[in-house]
Amino acid sequence: MKQTFRNGALDDFIDSLSMNGRTSLLKLLEASALPEEELRFVEVTRLVRNAYAHNIEYADHSLTQLINSRGDKSRLIKYLSGIKTYDEAKLMSSYEKDPMFLRFCIIDSAMRFLFYAYHLTSRPKKKAKRRISQ
Repeated sequence: MKQTFRNGALDDFIDSLSMNGRTSLLKLLEASALPEEELRFVEVTRLVRNAYAHNIEYADHSLTQLINSRGDKSRLIKYLSGIKTYDEAKLMSSYEKDPMFLRFCIIDSAMRFLFYAYHLTSRPKKKAKRRISQ
């Protein structure tokens, strides 16, 4: 949005939005027609970040350990992985054996989010009219 509007006051407004609530960044993304999967990816990324930032007990936990310890484990797996159909136990087992696979899935989801964010905020370029010579 900053790129499209180029407005300092709007930049400050967007930067000051909270993540949740009636007037939040998530509501803005939802109103911008961001697909549900991408919106939930932003939300669970915030949950993971907050777990690490606000609970010292998780400081020595790997991401898979953190996910396994939470009550919203299924939701975290679903939206961090970006995989539509999976067996949760097998997927977590594969993440534990190869943590790089989980990292790849998160990067893939982040790239999809950035793709949508870019296209939602950029203006379509006007196409030049072609002249038909007679």
